[in-house]
Amino acid sequence: ERKIYVPACIASTSSYTIPLANFTMILATTHEYMLQHALRNRMRIYCRFDYYAIEDLVEIVRQRADALHWQYESDEVIRIIAQRAKRTPRLALNTNLQTCWYVAKSHDRNVITLEDVYEAFCHLQIDELGLDKVDRAYLEVLLEGGRSSLGVLSSKLSLPALTIQRVIEPYLLKEGFIIKDKSAVRIISPKGRKHIEGTSVPETMEVTG
Repeated sequence: ERKIYVPACIASTSSYTIPLANFTMILATTHEYMLQHALRNRMRIYCRFDYYAIEDLVEIVRQRADALHWQYESDEVIRIIAQRAKRTPRLALNTNLQTCWYVAKSHDRNVITLEDVYEAFCHLQIDELGLDKVDRAYLEVLLEGGRSSLGVLSSKLSLPALTIQRVIEPYLLKEGFIIKDKSAVRIISPKGRKHIEGTSVPETMEVTG
């Protein structure tokens, strides 16, 4: 029999019990290191999730568009939306797909075209690998100096160090755009250098019709 013990009141030393039915507890966190050992060790099964594969994201975007009855002119529309989502479903759906749909509707269309997709990503300033304006600014700082500490990056980007560590860097590290040496100095990788030198995303876009 499972029970939970509840104090009668804050100052009381007595308690009463409430019977509980069998249940399954599921914990989800992006900061496992912050869990207390006693809590973490009571979990019987650990599942660590990685970024989604592009093909999986393509199917996720397609299913959402179909469920909402949002038409698209070709499979290429869905693929581009998925490819520019940093392998993350919520970015693919809540940012990319919705913005493309809003752009289509702004032109009085009920079908998302390739033109709508490219216009949407121009407004979002997201390039072909899913990097946004801040990601590219980060890489440009490293490109100028070759290497940089977190403090220098924080100063030049006018962003808190924790934002850089927890929001910007994880994807750049995972995808090999940057490298950290033993002293935690950030270095742009050959992949990052090649991408940032060959990428040009316009600040604005003239739409003619």
